[in-house]
Amino acid sequence: PITMQLMAQPTLFYAVVVILTLVGQSDAVNAQLAWAHVGIKIVHSLWHVLVNTIPVRFGLFVLSTLRLFALSLQLAMATLLEHSTATRVPRQCAAKRQVRPCTGCRGLNLRHSRAGPTQLELRRERLE
Repeated sequence: PITMQLMAQPTLFYAVVVILTLVGQSDAVNAQLAWAHVGIKIVHSLWHVLVNTIPVRFGLFVLSTLRLFALSLQLAMATLLEHSTATRVPRQCAAKRQVRPCTGCRGLNLRHSRAGPTQLELRRERLE
């Protein structure tokens, strides 16, 4: 448990936060989850140093781990589910008949194989 807390969880946290930011999913929910994780880890460390009762420390550890799990789940949904099905479908340019990168790829110059507007683009067009 000490190795998991001190080595693996911070590394996973940094990677998840950076990738969520890169794929454009740095919204309020993810920010709140990230700051809650950091805050609980601070309280956990202070509790460990000052009081050190195991049941409370374990509860704080579980709370922070659940926040990290929720962030990881958000990342999985953003990269595997939503990005691959909703925003990776390209839209053909009517004038040139060329496939252009979708808006969900945010300038990553990704090209796609199927034609048609993405769900995200359709939603944006309806709002405009």
